[in-house]
Parts: sequence; C-alpha cells; structure tokens
Amino acid sequence: MSLPGTIHGLTTLAQRAMVLALVGATSALSQSLGKNADHAAATRRHPPEWKNLDGNSINCTIASDGPYADYRKTNNAGMEWPSGSGMTPVFCAGIWFIGYHAPTGALRTAQMDYGTEYQPGPLLTQFNTTTNDDWAAKANSQDPRYRAYKIDRFAPDGDSRHGLDPWSEWPGDLGAPSQDVNANGIWDPMIDLPEFTGRQMVWTVFNDANYSLHAALGATAPMGIEVQCLYSAFNLRGPLDSAIVIRWRIFNRSDADYQEVYLGLWSDVDLGDANDDLPGCDTTLDLGFVYNGDSLDGSELYGGPSHAYDSLPPAIGFQLLQGPKIPGTSDDSARFYSSWRAGYKNLRATSIITPGKTSFLELVDPPDGHPEYPGIAYDYLLGKAGTVHRYLLRPDGTVNLYWFSGDPVAGTGDLPENFVLGEFRPQDLRILVNTGPFALARGDTQEVVAAVFLARGRDYLHSVTKLKEHGRYIRAMFENDYRFLNVPSQPGGSDIREDFVPAEFVLRQNYPNPFNPATTLEYELPEPAGITICVFDCFGRDTRTLVQAQHPSGLFSVKWDGRDRDARQLASGVYFARFEALLLDGSLRIFIRKMILVR
Repeated sequence: MSLPGTIHGLTTLAQRAMVLALVGATSALSQSLGKNADHAAATRRHPPEWKNLDGNSINCTIASDGPYADYRKTNNAGMEWPSGSGMTPVFCAGIWFIGYHAPTGALRTAQMDYGTEYQPGPLLTQFNTTTNDDWAAKANSQDPRYRAYKIDRFAPDGDSRHGLDPWSEWPGDLGAPSQDVNANGIWDPMIDLPEFTGRQMVWTVFNDANYSLHAALGATAPMGIEVQCLYSAFNLRGPLDSAIVIRWRIFNRSDADYQEVYLGLWSDVDLGDANDDLPGCDTTLDLGFVYNGDSLDGSELYGGPSHAYDSLPPAIGFQLLQGPKIPGTSDDSARFYSSWRAGYKNLRATSIITPGKTSFLELVDPPDGHPEYPGIAYDYLLGKAGTVHRYLLRPDGTVNLYWFSGDPVAGTGDLPENFVLGEFRPQDLRILVNTGPFALARGDTQEVVAAVFLARGRDYLHSVTKLKEHGRYIRAMFENDYRFLNVPSQPGGSDIREDFVPAEFVLRQNYPNPFNPATTLEYELPEPAGITICVFDCFGRDTRTLVQAQHPSGLFSVKWDGRDRDARQLASGVYFARFEALLLDGSLRIFIRKMILVR
C-alpha cells in the first residue's frame, strides 16, 4: 500500500539516506550538467553540426553527435510544431543503450540526454574495451565528412538557403541508404542515388568511443558502438505530416560481447508550458505519450511562456515501430534491413515509464557523471524505479511495467491520479519507451525504428484520442513500407481518411535516375483528375504512353521499362516524362521531368 508523499518501499534509514544523497547529487550536478546546463566542457573538442528536419509541419533540430530536438542548438526546446508557429513540444531527445560487458560483467552505457556520450563519425577500427584507447576515434571525429547530411526528394541539386545538400554529396559509402544504379557494389556519387524514405531525410553517423564524454555523463568506459541514424519526414496531409520516422542502425565495433542489453527512447517533453504535462502509454501500439493536464496550456496571456499552446494543446507520442531482433521459433520472422529474417522476432516495448523531474524521490534523473548513474539508468530501462532499484507494484501485488497505461479519456485503469506512489500531478517530465533484453555480440548489428508524432483535437483529451488514431495509421503505413498511401480504407477513423490528401499536384523526379533497365515516377493528386503521362525523346517524338486514366485523389506511381510502345528497347539517351492532369473545371496541370536511360 503506497502513501502519497512517502518514499515508497524504503524500509531503512540507510536506504532513505542513499536516495536523499542521490537527490542532492542530482540537484547539484543539474546546475552544471542538467537541463538548461552547459555541456561545453565535454563537447568543445568535438563540436557537433546541426541540421533542421523541416520537410513537413515539424521543425526538428538534428545533431551530428546523436541527439534530436536538440536544445544545444536553439538554447531552448529543440522541436517546433507547427513549423513557424513558435510553439514547441520537445526540449531534447535521444536514445539509450546499456548492457553488461563481457567478460568483466560491468555495466557500460552509450547514451545521451542533455549531454551525449557520442561524437561524430564511424569507428574505422575495432575498439579495444580493455585499454579504452580512443585516440583514433577522436581523430576520426574531426574529419569534415562526418557531419549531418540533409537532402530533399525535390531538390537533387540541393539548396543552401534551406540547408539542403546535393544528392551527389550523399555519403552512400559511409552507410547512408542508397540505390546502386549501375549494380557494381560500389557507391558512385555521380551515378548512384539516395534511397528515399519520405520527402526529406537527414542522416548522421556517430560513435561512443570518447572516454571523456562518458566521464561527464554515464561514468562508464565506452562500449565501442557505432550508430547510423536516418530521420525521415513525409509532406502528406494527415498523420504523417506531423510525424518524423527515425531509424537507428547499431554496430558493435568493439572486441567485446554485450549481454542483457536494453534500449530506451528517451525524451524531455516540454509540451508548450513544461509544467502542466501528464504521461500515458498504449501497450497495443508500443506508444508512450504526453498530453496536457487540462485544456489550457500556459500562455503569456495567462502568465505562461510564449511557446505554449494556449486553449488547443496537442498530445505527442513516441512509438516503437521495429524493435531489436532476437532468436525466435521456426514460425517467427523479424523485420531487419527492410526484409524479413526467418527464425527471429522483433522485440516490442517491454516497459514505458516516466522518470525525471518529479515529486517522487524514486524517479529523479540519474546524476550525470556519478558512479550511481549506470545502475539507476539501467533500472529505468528495466521498468523499475531507478533510485531504489525496485519494480513498482500495484495494490494487488502485480508488477507495473507500463506506467499510466490506463485510458485518460474514459478515466479507467492506471492513471496519474491513482499512481502507486501517490497522485502524479501535471509537471515537467521525461518519458522512456524501453525494449530488451537482447545480445549485442562483437560484430553484431541491430536495427530499431521509431516514430515521433503529434495530434491536436478539440480539447486535451480528444488530442489523446487523435494521437492513438494516428499511431494506428503510422504503424500500418510502416508495416506496408509506406505503400498504398492512396488506399481509402486506412485504420484510425474517417477523419484521418478525409484529411489524408496531397496538398498539390506534383510529378516527382523519377528514381533511379540515371536508370537501367527501369525507373519509377510518382505523382500526387489533391483532387480527382484525368491523368496522362507520356514519354518523349530529346527530339520531341512521342515514344510511349504510360498512363491515360481517370484517378481519384491520392499518391500514385508508374514504372517505365525503357521500351517504346512496340516493346522495343530504346537507346541510351535523355527522355522526358510529360504529366497532364485535366481537372473537373477543365483546367490543366502540366509537369515535365528529364530522365536519363543508360544501357
């Protein structure tokens, strides 16, 4: 039985003293290494670069050394939504890895919160976890190629005004997703092309081999982890317009195995006014979320911050779409590198919790640079109350791994008002969506995919309803590799189907380009139209009609196999795709794209 305001589960004065000492350490360290703190001492030698993922209604700051929604760039919240509004939902976010190092059995961390244990660049040689010699890794991080890259599907030549790189600079040789156009197994920047997910992408690679960065945060030796991270934005109306999808590819570049590894999606959510937020989760969607405590987010009019959402506060979700792969049965299969691996299965979220700046001593932030940090942080990843290293028990004695998993709209289940430690009042909070355990042996690779998205309803509870609808939709799109975006029977309710319409008529650049033997053209229709797509050669001769039909609104695609209307192979050269959309009012929309066929 828990009592509000007590130190739940602490039975001795020694235990109470330990927690209070940690709280004191956390408070003291937070002034130098906590929220709104200056981590310059740990990062000055390896300064990160930032890009803004802004290909839809979210504007999110991405750092080359790991964090996203990164406050270090803005000196405030690192994510804005809607873009250009000045309203901000996330202060900072990142990913945690903690596991047991073999053969020593010691916990090691590779993570980020208000600082980061990562530096830009890959690990080019095997990391020695006995000597922890990071000299080579430090030198690698200074290479100017190890930065954040940002490209847009509609800007192959880049655009420096918007921080866009040309496709020719895309680092396919470092691991950025690419199409091997000439099928020679080598990245050829003038021939091969980026492989797009969504409209806009930011890609980074970073490693945790810098000992000094670990000393400032997790207080362990490095793991020897390299992470390749891809952020994708979709500019389609509906749920994906207010979402980013993040893919982490994790490589153990060390000489050691790691056992009982757990991963956490960590975020400090400041949903407008940070001081009136509440947590929740939906286990069926692997979704942790934050919503406002009532229908009035703080504003200047009411004495709150200018970046608040006033009378229409949204909800924000952090959804695990693809967990690490672990051995399964012969009937199982796991998604990995956009394919399926038989005999494996993907982990789902194994706990969703809310540590951080709370009124409960059991849940305070791990103290940066303190020897207790790894143990506290690891127990949070397990779903425990970290500072006391214990699972929270409901009144019936069952373990609660998914805190606040009740339905706040219906007012049922595990909710903030009936939290086992006492009422969890609206406040500034963190959230962790965790998964594990899994092994990360030397040379192993894991892949994890998550979505971060927002939804706004007619009041604070309706925002939660909308957020869950969007979560169902985004999961369905991911499981179908974002195909069928024009199918009218999407999950999540009719309001989503009606909203999910392209914003304008578009004929996208074909991909791959140059191509052999075939290429794909995608086109968007915001309303029904009669569509004709023809291919012309460089002399203006009509060689092939690819599409001639009436279409509903939506996103469509057509392939061209490089043949004419008589199925004869055409010669190498420049060809043009002409797109005509005849609207119901009789007007025309026309686009032309240049295509290069290479035999």
